[in-house]
Amino acid sequence: MIDDQQAEELAIKRLQGRATQDERDALAAWEQASPAHEGHARALQTVWAATMPAADADPGSVPSAADLLARRRRASAVAGRGPARRAVRWGLRGAAAAALVVLGAGLGRMLEERDPEFGRAEYRTDAAQVATVRLGDGTIVRLAPNSRLRIIGRRGERRVWLDGRAFFGVAHLEDRPFTIRTSMGEVAVLGTRFDLGVEGKDLQLVVVEGRVALSASGRRVEVGSGEVSRVHGASMPTVAKVADVDALLRWMDSSLVFQNTPLSRVVAELERRYHVDIDLRDSAIAQRTVTAAFTNETFEEIVRLVCQAADLRCSINRGGAVLAPNPHPETM
Repeated sequence: MIDDQQAEELAIKRLQGRATQDERDALAAWEQASPAHEGHARALQTVWAATMPAADADPGSVPSAADLLARRRRASAVAGRGPARRAVRWGLRGAAAAALVVLGAGLGRMLEERDPEFGRAEYRTDAAQVATVRLGDGTIVRLAPNSRLRIIGRRGERRVWLDGRAFFGVAHLEDRPFTIRTSMGEVAVLGTRFDLGVEGKDLQLVVVEGRVALSASGRRVEVGSGEVSRVHGASMPTVAKVADVDALLRWMDSSLVFQNTPLSRVVAELERRYHVDIDLRDSAIAQRTVTAAFTNETFEEIVRLVCQAADLRCSINRGGAVLAPNPHPETM
């Protein structure tokens, strides 16, 4: 097992695209050994994604390893978590406590410029475990207990096999559908958020945002936002509108996954989830997009992380929050 310093160096090499497969595997083993390890690696991912230049930017502006570590420390301090010692405690709260937060279009442009490499071939959870996985194309997957996600696509392909249940926040890559195969049918998407579960002869697909194509029993249906599709045995898939999508996602508990989601929609989901009112003071910021994975964070922590990443000024009160453009955004 590599030590913490070696892991930090490998994490940065992986972000910069310089890590070998052996180094990626060693880092993956280190991350799985402890929630604190995974939290620290994901905190570096947060800073990398938030500071990565657009595809047409000057290559010299790509952050160095020293830049990443310095920015990660400053980000922890800005978030009110203090220096490195508190940052470690943050990671100890759970694997997803160091939430991945990205705002703006820069990351999407960066992802479209490269072939997605998913990394490890398989992810599993046991009966008492859930896990958040970030694939090489930027897709975020929340695996339910007793589930397995296996990469079956080769370089340049986005194909996986799912046993069990998972919530997907699929990164949009034009003309590159993300395909999920199961024992009961196949799902194809370009970029959206949905929950997919297979148990025995039953399949259920719940779409939270976007549209998903489901092929099962010789029939193809499209399932839109706020709709559910079910398949039982050899029956044809049905599609129905759902009054309360959240009621079908209770296994997620406090987890939230966003993928290139407009800030206005993020606000609406936070209001519904936490029974609060959030005031967006400027319509110009409503269409900024958010890619994020949260599990154990409180409402206040989520708002602070989003405001920090978006350079917004946020004010949190007992009934909700106010989000406004920052007149003096800090330069990292």
